[in-house]
Amino acid sequence: MNTSVKRSSIALIIYDKKLLLFLRDNYRSITDPNTWSLVGGEVDKGETHKQAIVREMNEEINIAPKKIRYLGRIQTQDGNLHAIFLVNPTLEEVKKIKLGNEGQKVEFFRFNEIIRLDLARNVRNYFNAYSSYLEGIINSGKATNTEKLGLTL
Repeated sequence: MNTSVKRSSIALIIYDKKLLLFLRDNYRSITDPNTWSLVGGEVDKGETHKQAIVREMNEEINIAPKKIRYLGRIQTQDGNLHAIFLVNPTLEEVKKIKLGNEGQKVEFFRFNEIIRLDLARNVRNYFNAYSSYLEGIINSGKATNTEKLGLTL
């Protein structure tokens, strides 16, 4: 495996036809500061993608939902490998969501609101490429054909 490839885990957290997004910190030292992104982050050494997304959700939004479904992975233009998970939190889990130790805020958005936000570069590219299917997932909370998301298993 190429050790220069960064691996990350990303969550599509959907509740009530809305997607949870995370406003990144406004530090010049990070990638895409002060932009909206999906919850997630890099996989630590010795960690699986699923362990990473559970850890990242705990760190960024202070919950670890029970319903986490692996959808697949995608390699972005920068060569990094991202595992994508679908998360359908319960009402009780949603009520516990609060900003963790990173970022400025977290908020649920409807699809038509998301496309007007200042999104992080990879998120913007992903939404531009797969917007019609992502809109369907956000509205239904389900993903049946992950190839329509550009994902491989």
